[in-house]
Amino acid sequence: MTKRRSLVMLTMQLLIIPLLFSSTEINEDLGVGASPAYSPNGRFIAYRGPAGRINIMDSMGGNARMISTTRHDFNPKWSPDGTRIVFNSYGMGSNQFSIWIVNEDGTDQHQLIEPESRGDQYPCWSPDGKWIVWSHGYRLWIMKADGQNAKPLTAVPAKAYEYCGGWSPKGDLIAYIAGDSFSYSSPDYYRIWTIRPDGTDQKLFGGGVRAEYLKWSQDGKYLYYSVEEGVMKIDSKGIGPETKIMDCGFAGNRFDLSPDEKWLIHEDEGPDGEGHLHRVAFPQRGEGGMID
Repeated sequence: MTKRRSLVMLTMQLLIIPLLFSSTEINEDLGVGASPAYSPNGRFIAYRGPAGRINIMDSMGGNARMISTTRHDFNPKWSPDGTRIVFNSYGMGSNQFSIWIVNEDGTDQHQLIEPESRGDQYPCWSPDGKWIVWSHGYRLWIMKADGQNAKPLTAVPAKAYEYCGGWSPKGDLIAYIAGDSFSYSSPDYYRIWTIRPDGTDQKLFGGGVRAEYLKWSQDGKYLYYSVEEGVMKIDSKGIGPETKIMDCGFAGNRFDLSPDEKWLIHEDEGPDGEGHLHRVAFPQRGEGGMID
């Protein structure tokens, strides 16, 4: 091979590499943490901090502060107006998860509902901030944001577990994950389902789409979800193909997208062997399978 041809080939390789890795080349370790959730304005991230309590930090990872005083706290979710955070916690002396709420400045922390014997987890807000769906034991329930009028949501609950993935931006549909088995190799493992807030129209999504955690796109057109193969995307009506948009090593770990859908934050193991939060650039339209 001549020197001229070698130079041309090297130049072409250098041009191709940024195109292949431009969507994921930024991978920032934000430190020890779990259960990340972006604030509605994208400026902050709520998460489970090193002490097992709910913390808030800037979206770039700085100025972390603890806002909960309970213990063994997980799964924080911001209210749509960004003033409150709902989460599940052991509380002050219990060894069972219940649903708690706290203002973003750490004030007015209180328990919303008495826990079921199998515990209460995975709360998520309605877009208008009036309702919360969560796992009461193994079944989805719904209540007002003040803890009143709590009742079962699913008419035919899963045999193993079901948990909320999120409300559609319009608030007319809830996507959740349910399974009749905890075994990943089972055909009855976790799959996406949808249901109306009034408990009607409960159905398996897309003929059976396997997922661990999911997130609605801001325009409601897509569902993003994590599986063993990476982060996937599918039309929110369940009529299109599943498309891989990111290769990631965090299947089964919680993730969230920034409101502008430019950043993804997820759990992963850090260099110290503990769980860390990582921030990566999320592929944009036209990158990595993100073509409409």
